[in-house]
Amino acid sequence: KFVETAHVKDLISHVKVLVNPKDELAWHRVLTLLNGVGPRTAEAIIGEMASGDWRRALAEQEGHPRAGRWIRRLREALEAAAGLPFPEAVSTLCDYYLPILEARYDDYPRRIGDIEALRGIAMGYRSAERFLLDLVAIEPPEDGVLQREDLKLDTPPLTLSTIHSAKGLEWQVVFVMGVADGHIPISYSQISEEDLEEERRLLYVAITRAKEELYLTMALEGSRGGIRTLQRLSRFLDDPTILQLIDRIGGKDPPP
Repeated sequence: KFVETAHVKDLISHVKVLVNPKDELAWHRVLTLLNGVGPRTAEAIIGEMASGDWRRALAEQEGHPRAGRWIRRLREALEAAAGLPFPEAVSTLCDYYLPILEARYDDYPRRIGDIEALRGIAMGYRSAERFLLDLVAIEPPEDGVLQREDLKLDTPPLTLSTIHSAKGLEWQVVFVMGVADGHIPISYSQISEEDLEEERRLLYVAITRAKEELYLTMALEGSRGGIRTLQRLSRFLDDPTILQLIDRIGGKDPPP
């Protein structure tokens, strides 16, 4: 799959360390991409980041005899990206990563298209968190099922899409999954009213993709930090005037 390819994972790891500087797996991948940085050096740098100051931890390694200049380039790219709106941040990371791509992969001309596809996809997002959540469903257009001439299908294919990618498209039947608070809208303590309205518009886009039938689904239980929790219907739908338009099928009564 698109998001499981090595070069796409490389770039996504750079986004992840900006969103969560404590993501050690992402840091390990980012650091070991650098010339002169092996697993032991990467682990040492990650250990220095335990204080939460990744900028200082990287800066202290810029005197490394083999990797110093590459670590400096990484720090400068991450610092620049951290101060930009999300689409511009991803574009900055793409520009930083392209020389690494060329050096590491013999077939880099083919892989560059995927990096540029990610750059374009990011233009439709305002938040890194939403982008990362949607990644599981992102496929480059040229790899989509409908473009595969070698497939012989007896039935129409199932299309799996993010909400952003579905803009301007319609289907006879649409399933919108995960219509629970914490999924849409994303649950953050510091979410702004502007971001909340953007999430509301996203749900509107999703439910208006259906021509004939619309199904909204959610799990009554979820997991946060390894702890099972009860989930509530999205606040955008939990309104009497909206609920009376929805026919409930199966499941149990949601928690009050």
